[in-house]
Amino acid sequence: LSSPKPTTTRFYLRPMDGTAPKDGQEDADVDYDLKAEQQLRGRKFYRHQGSQLNSAEYSSVQGKETDQNRTVIGVVEPESTFEFEVAFENLADVELGALLWSIELEGWHHRLGFAKPLGFGSVVIEVQTLQLLNPQSRYETLGSGLSSITEEDAKARKTHFIELFKKAMTERYGGKFEDLDNIRDMKSLLSQAPDCRVHYPRSTQNPQPDGKNYEWFMGNKRKGGPRLALPLAPDDTEGFPLIDKSGELP
Repeated sequence: LSSPKPTTTRFYLRPMDGTAPKDGQEDADVDYDLKAEQQLRGRKFYRHQGSQLNSAEYSSVQGKETDQNRTVIGVVEPESTFEFEVAFENLADVELGALLWSIELEGWHHRLGFAKPLGFGSVVIEVQTLQLLNPQSRYETLGSGLSSITEEDAKARKTHFIELFKKAMTERYGGKFEDLDNIRDMKSLLSQAPDCRVHYPRSTQNPQPDGKNYEWFMGNKRKGGPRLALPLAPDDTEGFPLIDKSGELP
């Protein structure tokens, strides 16, 4: 997968006014020095691929070994289940709601482990139980102070805390929670992928044994080339076209 390529400024920068990046701009118009006009896009997220996961995108072409691939053993099988506990302390109700929402993500996917760019590491997390400690009760009795909550009651209380968090976000940023830009971005990237194959831009429909994915970026940036910018996540539903190193569509 090689290293980051920050010189591909059309993938790393976006207009300061929050609008979508524009295709076809000159290199001088998309530059790190234009601090009043351009800003960094933010953290890198790898899209959840789901049903679009294709073995051709992560298997070495014709089994060829190069310095661009590695053999992985001990991969966790699909549909595997793990359990863990999260301990928290001194959280306000709205903060607990933020924690619970961040853990469950509306049923979207956390991305864990290696090979996330290739579609591995998608995990759904669900809160099964919720226990709250009452300090006063703990020190006034011989008990633990932990509330005994049924599964049904835990679900209701979890929903209550999450709704408090969503309400606070709506009041703070002046829009419905689900319409906030960062929430829309996360939903686009961490829920089901668009109905198209997910892979790095390249010049051919299928992966080639010699790789050379860099030729797409050469062609895209070439003078007279399309100079395509990376769309915002909710707008990126079709992917990029194939481009050869001369900037032409094969």
